[in-house]
Amino acid sequence: MGTLVEKHQIEGLERGYRVEFFDRLGKTITVVTLPENSLRFPAPLRTRVKLINHAGV
Repeated sequence: MGTLVEKHQIEGLERGYRVEFFDRLGKTITVVTLPENSLRFPAPLRTRVKLINHAGV
């Protein structure tokens, strides 16, 4: 299933987004519209990578 996101801006109104979900054949399953203030950014990654330097490697 894929998604298509379009940003919409109408002067004097809050920016919004239209998200379209469709199946593998390209048939639209549903369309959702959201105001920008209902979206949130993903939290930063909580895992950290620790490099270990082994002598001779």
